[in-house]
Amino acid sequence: MINFATNQNLDLIKTLADAHRDELGFVIRKTLEEAINHKEIIYIPRGFVHFHHRKDNISTLYHL
Repeated sequence: MINFATNQNLDLIKTLADAHRDELGFVIRKTLEEAINHKEIIYIPRGFVHFHHRKDNISTLYHL
């Protein structure tokens, strides 16, 4: 089962991203918020995947 992130998860996702800034770089909160609204973040309590799936069936992973 895939659980897409909700706005209730935003603070936790931002905290995870900030804790791994060396690996991920600086992740902008607004970017995460927009991705959540487009159902482009899959979230579990220990991590998240931020992706974008284009109309031509090409997917890009931004953060894992």
